[in-house]
Amino acid sequence: MTLETVTSDVIHAIGYDDETSVLEIIFNSGAIYQYRGVPRAVFEELMRAESKGNYFQNNIRDEFEFWQWDVPLAKFIRGEQKKTNDE
Repeated sequence: MTLETVTSDVIHAIGYDDETSVLEIIFNSGAIYQYRGVPRAVFEELMRAESKGNYFQNNIRDEFEFWQWDVPLAKFIRGEQKKTNDE
């Protein structure tokens, strides 16, 4: 799945997988969620929405099953783990 960064006060990046109908959202807080069973039309409307945060609140949140990823683990899996001076 390819994620696209977006301009939003709430959302950092959005991606969609057509084979599994999974919508992935990375929030500006760092939280990563994957929503299952999301129609492609919902993803497309989200990407076109002037306010992605409002669209998410009104059309996705509480409407679809989701997984929340463990952020440090997800960053490691994605190859984005940042080393600190202690390592």
